[in-house]
Amino acid sequence: PTILSGDFNNNDVVTLSESGRLNFSNNNENAYHVLVAGGISDISLNGFIIIGGNANGSGDIKVGGVEIYRNSGGLFAGKNLNRTTITNCVFKHGSAIHMGGGIDIQSSNKTIIKQCDVKLNNANHGGGLSFRNYLLSNVYQIDKCSIISNNANKDGGGVIGRGGNTQITNSIISGNTAIDNHGGGVYVYREKNNSKAYLAMSGCIVSGNKAAAEGGGLRVATYLNGNESNEGDSKRVELFASIYNCTFSGNKAGNGGGIYRHEARSQLDVVNSIIWGNSSSIKGGEVVRMNVSYSVVEGGFNGNNITFDPLFVDQPSYLLAPFTGGDFQLQSCSEARNSGTSNDIKV
Repeated sequence: PTILSGDFNNNDVVTLSESGRLNFSNNNENAYHVLVAGGISDISLNGFIIIGGNANGSGDIKVGGVEIYRNSGGLFAGKNLNRTTITNCVFKHGSAIHMGGGIDIQSSNKTIIKQCDVKLNNANHGGGLSFRNYLLSNVYQIDKCSIISNNANKDGGGVIGRGGNTQITNSIISGNTAIDNHGGGVYVYREKNNSKAYLAMSGCIVSGNKAAAEGGGLRVATYLNGNESNEGDSKRVELFASIYNCTFSGNKAGNGGGIYRHEARSQLDVVNSIIWGNSSSIKGGEVVRMNVSYSVVEGGFNGNNITFDPLFVDQPSYLLAPFTGGDFQLQSCSEARNSGTSNDIKV
């Protein structure tokens, strides 16, 4: 495959410590972005290795009449795009001082990222990927991807979604770290003045991720007027999160090792999933608008769920997080086999 590199001197050194922290050196001369796109109708990328961007600048550049911030999107920075399709690509060794060490896409109608590896990238928010939007009609699809060993200094080690409609299917999200804050694997939130936000995850393995505060595997939250709302069940739902046929294991956080739902303005639905072997399972204040059913949940949860060991083939301890190993197939003797529901569920 063709390599697209922002490392002008071809001398970057990227190392990963045992604690999961990425260290970059020799990258001060690197390009702010390897790829940029603004105000374009349709984009397609297929079969590239994209490495070595360092979005550590200030201000912006104009691309297609659109402002692209120099502090985000080390490998790919896109804004005001109609349809973007990225297939069979590798994004690695990208960094950003704000959002999206690997990929940062803003205010775009539809983005499809399929069969890609996003690994060993770092940013303050969204180490691997960041999506930023104000409309529910802005759709971001991640399918059959591996999002591995990325760092966020603050939130969203693997993926961060701010507003919009984020859909993650048949993907592995593993070994990512939110060093100081929330959402080791995935963090999706509805920000002030946005329309409602939506997250759908199906057929994913979320394992070995780590967050210092909340949501080792996943955190969802709603913000109002710049602050997270604690106004309770009397207010309308602003964020909908649906988790179907997913496995969360080996994730670690100060609270909500597997999943953390911040408060009742964010609705969480979990079906046909396994939440097992994390530092804790599902947390999030009031249980109102937290619906968990036909799932295996360590420690139990209200609903039609079971609490016995699902017997993974290889289940590393959450104490080892961040890690990328493990085999989360079920052993032949597992009672979790065929214990879900076969009813059609829209995710």
